[in-house]
Amino acid sequence: MHFLAVVLASTTLAVPRGPAASPVVWSSDGQWIAYTLVTSPDHLMLPAGWLYQPEDPDLKRFDQERLGWSELNAPHPASRYQVWISRPGTDDSLLVEESDKPLSALAWRGDGKALAYGRITSAQPDGKDLSLEVVVQDGLENRRVLYKQTLGNQACVRAFEGLSGQALAWSPDGRYLAVPWLQPSRAPGISIVQVEQGRLLKQVPDAQFPAWSPDSSKLVFVQGDANQSVQLLDTSFGTSRLLAAIGQTRQAPIWSRDGLQVFLVVRQSDRVRSGQGKPVSELARISTMGEAPHFMELPEDPQLEDQVERGVSFAVSHGEDSLLYSMVHPGEQSIVTWFIPRNNAVQKKDNPVDFSLRLSAYSLSPRSPSFAFRAGGPGHFAPLGLWELTTGQFRPITPDDSARLAWVATLLSTTRKVLRDALSDVGGMHQETFERATLLPIPGELTHNNPLLNRLRRHGRTGATLCQAILEKKEGKPELPLERRHSIEEALLFFNTLQGAPATALRGLEEILARTDNPDHRLRLLSVRAQLDLERGRSERAEETIEMLQAIERRTPQLIETTPLGVSLAEKSGTANGPSWTDYLSSRARAWAEASNKKGSPVEPGRNPFGEDGDAMPPQPAQEFDDRMDEPPILEGLPLEQAIQGGVIEQRQIRVIPRILPPARQKKQP
Repeated sequence: MHFLAVVLASTTLAVPRGPAASPVVWSSDGQWIAYTLVTSPDHLMLPAGWLYQPEDPDLKRFDQERLGWSELNAPHPASRYQVWISRPGTDDSLLVEESDKPLSALAWRGDGKALAYGRITSAQPDGKDLSLEVVVQDGLENRRVLYKQTLGNQACVRAFEGLSGQALAWSPDGRYLAVPWLQPSRAPGISIVQVEQGRLLKQVPDAQFPAWSPDSSKLVFVQGDANQSVQLLDTSFGTSRLLAAIGQTRQAPIWSRDGLQVFLVVRQSDRVRSGQGKPVSELARISTMGEAPHFMELPEDPQLEDQVERGVSFAVSHGEDSLLYSMVHPGEQSIVTWFIPRNNAVQKKDNPVDFSLRLSAYSLSPRSPSFAFRAGGPGHFAPLGLWELTTGQFRPITPDDSARLAWVATLLSTTRKVLRDALSDVGGMHQETFERATLLPIPGELTHNNPLLNRLRRHGRTGATLCQAILEKKEGKPELPLERRHSIEEALLFFNTLQGAPATALRGLEEILARTDNPDHRLRLLSVRAQLDLERGRSERAEETIEMLQAIERRTPQLIETTPLGVSLAEKSGTANGPSWTDYLSSRARAWAEASNKKGSPVEPGRNPFGEDGDAMPPQPAQEFDDRMDEPPILEGLPLEQAIQGGVIEQRQIRVIPRILPPARQKKQP
């Protein structure tokens, strides 16, 4: 399968003029990708102490936002904008520009040797006299301002924060650039600039998502708000011509190779559909020769009612015979569907990270089946990832620590949501209503054949690698703020536990215990220590810790809480009406020990199912991530009916990893 690079923005179809995801752009040779990162440190990471608040409603809202399910219409105020280019599959990245004011998305010249982007500048220190500059860069230091638009005395830069979601388009012959036309009190439009002289040729109001034809003779764009249309403009730059009314889209049209039609995904087109009372997602083939457009309804469409920040992202292959798209499914599930339009058949359904995480800004490499995307909802400028379609390998793109931090926050939100759903089912099965010490599962609480374990181990390996890179001390690297470091250390403990590395997790736990003076936090950490000892096969030591926790609970059936008014006592849930967390932990520990000693059990006596008295996985090299060979394939090659039911026909072989035995330790007497 050959794929053509397409620069794609998220298609958030339910709400007109909602924030669009900033596009990810491949160079013509497929060696580099260019992208804009927008960071807001205050909203990147959970505050220290999040580990001890498994059911905090504010943290649940944070997770919803990181996963792209928030109903916010606008991103958080940003503090830093960056333009990067990175070589996929390596650690090579180059920072093109950094600013505290908005930077646009990027466009490659046809030969892949120059970039263009927009930036907001100010002539005054107080942020007044703003301008939009279009910059062309064809070397590390060789850049020039091609075009400048005066924006006036706008003291508030936030009026132009949506610039990072605005796409640019460079004609294949290198002669023209279509760039954003910003108007503070109106919707953005498009300015067409001659590259050689930097001369403004035309401005089109209320227009977005420009795309040049392969021969550079035509430009199509999307115009309108609630009821949008596709318009065509030739290089005489006269009046544009209506091609089709499409309803709503959030994506630049994709040209066919012959330049006779364009493709895009639309939702709720203006055509009258008999018997259809809900929005319908369709693949639109729109002719540029005056023929009637053709609409094909996409399978797997749940046909949800209009909701805030709901929609479709998509990409089209080079041969125009494959379509990759994702939709929002009930239960906040995001599934990427590989669809063959000519057969009306689904080839594959999957999600490179997790089905609970929304994806946007799809972009396919022109030289390999590599798929770049943003992990999160549009408008939040989510971190970037790379997915190899043939192997299923996922790799986060992390040019610096701020990008790593964004991925850590995203993976934490993903695993927290997965664990909340899974452990609530377990607790409901046992009719337990107590508050857990943390969201970390007790060994045996999720059965060994539970497919969630593969997902959790995968997230744990990736997250732990990212945390270690952030905490690594290097010459010239700024020191992390203390609270941020503590939050990352909690995340490292969390991920090491999930990936099945109890020895490493215990070392991190002891470091956190040594600096923790909050009594409630210390008790919760002791509970985690007991869980890790169980994983390592040290049931006696785990029982001692649990008995100590139960004794403390019997003596003081209250929790010590630190409040703004000082230290106070609160009733501990479960002490009066039913079992407490420590009682449940004790019962699960006994069940684990019995299962470990039962003949024929998958857990052999005195043996950690994740490894021999040590870590399950050897230390991973920096920036090396999971190849997903430890889980079954996702619905590949199955009939549509069976795919919908979630059937899987075979189990992939699990990699055999040599176990690392720790040095012998003297058994501690109780």
